[in-house]
Amino acid sequence: MPEYIDKTALYKEILLLESCQRELAEEKEVDEYTFIKRQQALEAAICYRQFVANFPAADVAPVVHGKWELRHEGYGHYWECSVCHTNPCIYVTRNTKFCPNCGAKMDLEE
Repeated sequence: MPEYIDKTALYKEILLLESCQRELAEEKEVDEYTFIKRQQALEAAICYRQFVANFPAADVAPVVHGKWELRHEGYGHYWECSVCHTNPCIYVTRNTKFCPNCGAKMDLEE
């Protein structure tokens, strides 16, 4: 199953990395090897930032979690979604994995 990340949060982390690398690269009193390695690290951070900025974001929705709640009315009973508080249909049981009305994933403990 694919995992999705928050592109904005990743971009902020890379900006922080780039800022730290820029500060290190601007230090003057280092040997030539260290200077070159720091320049390379800065260039890599800039490439990462550009890569993430240009990468297309996936069209995903956050997962909403809920549970089926048994409701009694008169002489009968029905299952109600804890998220949208509706009785989606007569065919819903406690084993139905998603609410057909709002799409909530029914995986919370009872």
